[in-house]
Amino acid sequence: YKQHLISAIDLIKRYSYKEPFAIFLKNYFKRDKKFGSGDRKSIADLCYGYMRLGKSADDYSIQDQIIIGFFLTHEQDNGLLENFYPLLKNSVDEILEKKIEIISQAFPSFNSSLIFSFHKYISAKIDLESFGSSHLKKPLFFIKIRGEQKNIIQMLDEKKITYTSFGDYVLGFEQHVNLSELFNVDGDIVVQDISSQQTISLLDKYEINENSFWDACAGSGGKSILATDRYHFKTHYVSDIRPPLYRDWE
Repeated sequence: YKQHLISAIDLIKRYSYKEPFAIFLKNYFKRDKKFGSGDRKSIADLCYGYMRLGKSADDYSIQDQIIIGFFLTHEQDNGLLENFYPLLKNSVDEILEKKIEIISQAFPSFNSSLIFSFHKYISAKIDLESFGSSHLKKPLFFIKIRGEQKNIIQMLDEKKITYTSFGDYVLGFEQHVNLSELFNVDGDIVVQDISSQQTISLLDKYEINENSFWDACAGSGGKSILATDRYHFKTHYVSDIRPPLYRDWE
């Protein structure tokens, strides 16, 4: 735990915010080959816990902020709290609101309203406290089932992989799950954010009888995949105004 914490602190100190942290992290591990996959996962987790705090704990050391971030974003202790801040260990499974209260008592300068500090850009209809605390909850990643739904669900159940269903053909998973070992990605399943999947519902009010389709803002092709799976178009016209995203489609 000590070595992972030291490495996370070093990473954060080196980061200059000139590129997305995910890219910086990838390049850092690529240059330093001493870290195994488990080490990389643990160190990255500590760093992202720190990042999720925004400016709420800026008065404290990087180590303290990493510990605060870990406590607020985890429901189980992997040994970090027991070794570096044992007073927090027994409360790690509390609900988030309670944990924020605990951190506010242990670290009096902690200010949860600064988890997201760009208040002037937020609509007045949005509760700032709730929006800020939402950054402490690790988001699910979503898939759209393209293959036989029954077989895919059966495989997930057999492998004891936890998932959440969001209606037909849409499942959400924790970030650490690797589905590429079980399924043909882009064949049996497609990794696609749930909000992107819902765009196909915009066509529900139209009667679709044609065999051709034009995706005028193709990007990576997510909308085309949705339209193909629902309407089985024979011909696709795909375009995008961003040259790097042009691609050839059959």
